[in-house]
Amino acid sequence: MLDSKEKEDLFPKTISALTDGSKFEYLSHPTVNFKPLFVSGFGYSGSSAVADFLKDTLPQEVQNFANWEFRLLWSIGKGKSLGDWLINADDDECSRGTLKNLVSYSFLGINEGLVPEKYNNKIHTYSVINFFNKRDFAKLDEIFSGFICEVMENIGNKELVRAACKKLFFHLIALRYNGSSSYMLMDNGVLARDPSVLSYIEDYCCIAVVRNPMDIFSERRKLGNWKKGVDAFVAEYERYYDSFLSFSKNTDEEKLLVVDFESFLRTSETRNEVLAFLGSNVSAGEGKGQYFDASKSLLNVDIWSKDLSAEEVQEFKKHYASSHFLSFYFESDASL
Repeated sequence: MLDSKEKEDLFPKTISALTDGSKFEYLSHPTVNFKPLFVSGFGYSGSSAVADFLKDTLPQEVQNFANWEFRLLWSIGKGKSLGDWLINADDDECSRGTLKNLVSYSFLGINEGLVPEKYNNKIHTYSVINFFNKRDFAKLDEIFSGFICEVMENIGNKELVRAACKKLFFHLIALRYNGSSSYMLMDNGVLARDPSVLSYIEDYCCIAVVRNPMDIFSERRKLGNWKKGVDAFVAEYERYYDSFLSFSKNTDEEKLLVVDFESFLRTSETRNEVLAFLGSNVSAGEGKGQYFDASKSLLNVDIWSKDLSAEEVQEFKKHYASSHFLSFYFESDASL
């Protein structure tokens, strides 16, 4: 793990762009022969199983990038991603000092008071440089410095800043591209519950995975990360789904596919639909590979029937009429 001094030595152009206003060339848009592929869920929706299936079935067409949790797309400060913050910032808000803190944290993993100390353990896991080998650092230094100069000179112009963010995104992915795959797979990097960041990527495909909400509730509670009741759970996921609905209404059909998790596990037809969405005529097969095993994943289907009390099931039914999320998944409250 690199300390702050080592990071400064390895990224001199980046530090210079942040500190003394040195000018570096803007990024050009890289020529790419792939599309980013986001396999996303609402949290515990089963998207990882779909991603594993693609890694098994289309190993040549789909290159696994690992979870796309660069700080560019991850929550910063008051719930904003770096890209969202920059696009909506004005000149007063985007001081060089603030930008230095954001970029230092997002790109290099240096926290200068921007983020609460309790998140420090995540910095070294999710900062951009930890997704690359040291041999890439010189190129990253050029990418970061060019991006910083372009953003600083264009703050207030949303379209130009959006274009800079898009170029940054593709430069980072291209640095890891194998040169032959049609898609770069980013599992869970952009959750379907918060898809707004895709608005400045533009050329992408997204597979959004939905799952029985009662199973999601059961699993989250079993894992210990949900201690509230059904009412709070439905309210939270309703907000997630409304955000997704707003996004999907303005998204071309060829960019977005919604997949039912249970159907994906149970039928090869649904798995074939996923493959066809990506332009492949490969058969889905029996649903068992190196990463994906439908029979094992099916063990997590209908777990609510053993875990939820009758009172909790009734609470879900109570919300059916007013919940977009529940009514989208269940045909009627009788099917809960």
